Amino acid sequence: MKRICGFLLLFFASVLAYGQIGGNQVFGNRDDYQQNPARPAQPNKLFLSDSTFLIEAKVLKNVAPDFYIAVFGLSEQAKSVSQSNTEINKRIANFIKNLKKAGIKEADIYTDIITQFRVYDFARAEEGYFEEYLKGFSLNKNVIIKYRKTEQIEQMLLLAAQDSIFDLVKVDYMVEDVSKVYDELFAAVSEIIKKKRGHYVNLTDSKLKPNAQIYAEDFASYYPINQYKSYTAYSESHFENYDWQNRTIKRKPKPKTFYYDKPDYSGFDKIINPAVLEPGISFTLTIQVKYELAR
Repeated sequence: MKRICGFLLLFFASVLAYGQIGGNQVFGNRDDYQQNPARPAQPNKLFLSDSTFLIEAKVLKNVAPDFYIAVFGLSEQAKSVSQSNTEINKRIANFIKNLKKAGIKEADIYTDIITQFRVYDFARAEEGYFEEYLKGFSLNKNVIIKYRKTEQIEQMLLLAAQDSIFDLVKVDYMVEDVSKVYDELFAAVSEIIKKKRGHYVNLTDSKLKPNAQIYAEDFASYYPINQYKSYTAYSESHFENYDWQNRTIKRKPKPKTFYYDKPDYSGFDKIINPAVLEPGISFTLTIQVKYELAR
């Protein structure tokens, strides 16, 4: 029991010191910061019983994407299905032609049919009476593009605008070999666990049985689409007036700003590529190893 009591004393507390410059992100919802999915849970107790205990290691790596998948959405409305299909295909064909001139391979472009639906409107039938009628059909398609250089997206936006394509639906960040990332994280976790084991044994003068077991593992990834946050930074005047019947207030628009917020690093034993300039993919690996005390 003396040995295990020694293990109960081994709790680590890390304190991050931040400067006084918070930036305009302080206008945002601070609850979002607390709910960052990449933030590790609070540390657990190290012991399982009077003869077994756990050693846990958490590692995070920021990985630059190998390529991107952009999705552009467009729609065409016409009186007939065939006419809407003909017109939208003309726009897509011209867009693809310009993409190929810009260096995008045809094999990296795909057109996806999304929806086709009826469009209704109202027409005056007689005095004070309106009747609904079938105005035409709307066809929606997506153009999906694979590219590798971040600067290509700006060029694609300009090319898309030439054919009245203004809807950039999303951009996916992709890593070609996730297993390679896992291997690197596993090697880092293994090194940390061995180092912690040595510290614990030296501190408590304990002896361990030669065999150990993997008790738990969690390999996760966090993509930029889930890491962007927003805020609206402004200060406005306030006044009270109880005579509102004949008064109207027009407020100035307050644009909302979005920014990439990297995962919270607190609680991790090691961060690989900690300085994030370009948004990328964050991979985390948490492993717990169970050891038994030799009696």
